[in-house]
Amino acid sequence: MLKLLIVDDEKAVRDRLSGIDWSAYGIGEIDFAEHGLIGLQKVYAWKPDIVLSDIQMPVMNGIDMIRQIHEKFPWISVVVLTGYDNFEYIRACMRSAVVDYILKPINEKELDETFRKLAAAKKDEDEEKTRYETLRFQKQEIIRGLRRRFFRHYFTERMTEDEIEESSAYAEINLEGNDFSVAVLRPDLDGRNAKEVYGDELELIVFALDNVLSEYTEKNDRVSGRVLRDSAECQFLITGRLSREEALRLTESLKETVYTIAELLGTTVSAAVGRPATKTNILASLRSAEELLDRNREHDAFLYAEGGGDLEEEPQIREEESLIPPDDASKMKLITRAAIDFIDKNYTRTITLDDVAEHVFLSPTYVSYLFRTEVKMNFINYLTTKRMEKAKELLKDPRLRIYEISTSVGYENSRYFSSIFKKYTGQTPVDYRSSLGVEE
Repeated sequence: MLKLLIVDDEKAVRDRLSGIDWSAYGIGEIDFAEHGLIGLQKVYAWKPDIVLSDIQMPVMNGIDMIRQIHEKFPWISVVVLTGYDNFEYIRACMRSAVVDYILKPINEKELDETFRKLAAAKKDEDEEKTRYETLRFQKQEIIRGLRRRFFRHYFTERMTEDEIEESSAYAEINLEGNDFSVAVLRPDLDGRNAKEVYGDELELIVFALDNVLSEYTEKNDRVSGRVLRDSAECQFLITGRLSREEALRLTESLKETVYTIAELLGTTVSAAVGRPATKTNILASLRSAEELLDRNREHDAFLYAEGGGDLEEEPQIREEESLIPPDDASKMKLITRAAIDFIDKNYTRTITLDDVAEHVFLSPTYVSYLFRTEVKMNFINYLTTKRMEKAKELLKDPRLRIYEISTSVGYENSRYFSSIFKKYTGQTPVDYRSSLGVEE
């Protein structure tokens, strides 16, 4: 059965539509929203098959909501309710992937014809889509299984070149070239936030990371890998010799993946890129990356093994990433400014992306998208920048101890705070304070 979401700010319209026998059109579930923003949130969370929406609504109008639905969920069919019998207005709707429109006041015959036609089209579309999706899913599962099997052997034992070539070909992994390296991403599962969100459900964490890994490798044909089932460590195989420009680009994409995982788990993630190796000696690169992470006990680091290229260790957060200027903030969506305001008022305590999302009544995925597109940095970067800038101010006061400053900007562990501060400023809190001529 199909799912229908009705979006209209008029209660009388919602009440009238709720009394219709929607089962006649193959619709088994119905939900309502009072305006476009709530409608968009329900689309993300509920994934309806059809949206029946008014155009003129408060907070977010129908056109803006429909455009975002079309961009993110192009398979959702949209029917417009409008009291404006205006060709240009309707044409603007049609450009946003609206399949039909119904004029207000609602004519039951017109609504019946529209939804019978839509239900028939959905049935044909769903049957074809089901066949296609079933075949695609079966192939994906087979390939995933072959890849897991390949990396289980490739990253744990020596294989001959012939064995590598044959196994990687079956798993559709590109191993062209002679230069390879391994990047290891290690989330801190003992972090407080990760424990609060996931507890001891390691299987759920691995499932989430597996999806992130699959999405990342689909966009990067030089990268493939696996997630370890017993530790949630992510291991990426990087193929081919990279120019400096390519290496920087790949590094940035890996860091974005680190940010995504950190946001997903609500914790820090450390990463290391191993030394270059040949196809048959990939274990050397993997071991060099893991040894680097084992030696580096601090979290939130991005490291390169010796011989891993001329790129030097880089902090994840750079000092030049400042907070949002007032003129830029005024151009942002109201919902983005509300999210920023929540962080600005609560950075002194432990907060996660889920906390922000819950405050603004949106999904964490959509809040993350707003930060990347409007704030131009992700949630973790913004939160850390806010904390570090406040810490720099507090360090000017000689009466405050380092552990007091650490607690006041949201870090319970003062050693962890010091490591983040050094990555941000290039100095420890003590050295930074000394450079200002401040003595405790």
